[in-house]
Amino acid sequence: IGAFTEKDKKVINSRYEEVFSLFPRLKERINQPAGTMSGGEQQMLAVGRALMAGPKLLMLDEPSLGLAPIVVDEMFDKFKQINRELGVTILVVEQNAFIALDAAKRGYIISLGKVVMEGDAKALLDDPNVQADGNHNKAGKRSPRPPSRPYSRTGRFFASARAGSCEAPRHRKSARR
Repeated sequence: IGAFTEKDKKVINSRYEEVFSLFPRLKERINQPAGTMSGGEQQMLAVGRALMAGPKLLMLDEPSLGLAPIVVDEMFDKFKQINRELGVTILVVEQNAFIALDAAKRGYIISLGKVVMEGDAKALLDDPNVQADGNHNKAGKRSPRPPSRPYSRTGRFFASARAGSCEAPRHRKSARR
C-alpha cells in the first residue's frame, strides 16, 4: 500500500527488501492479516508501509505507546538505523523523553503547549531538569535505557534525527487576532 505512487517495479522490490531487512519478522508474517499481529509487529508494519513510499521525512506520534519495553528499545534502535542507513529525517513526538533523546540529535521539550527546553539531545539528557524524575543508577549516572517515564505528566517531547545537514527549525511567533 505504501508504494502506490511508485510505478517502477524494481524500486518497489528494492524497498520491500529494505523493509524486510529492517524488520525480518514482517517477512515471516507476510501472509498474516495485520489485525492479528502483536502491537510491536503492527508498529513495524506501519513504519515499513511508510518506508515503502520512499519518504524524506518520517513523522512518528507516540511510537512507544502500548508496547513492551523491549519492543520500544528495538523500535528506537530501528529508527536510528533508518536515519543512518536510509537518510530519512525522523520527527518523533514522545512522552518518554529519555528513549527519544537517546535516539535523537536534537530535542524540544514542550510542557502545557510551550517549548520549555530545546537543544542538542545529548545535552538535554545531561540536563538536571530533564533528569529530575530520579532515573539514575546507583553510581548517579543516567541509566542507558531507563524505564518509560515522561518528562512531566503534561509534557510532550519532540525529537528529531536529521539526515544530512538540515537546519534546525526556526521558531516563529504567530500574531493573535
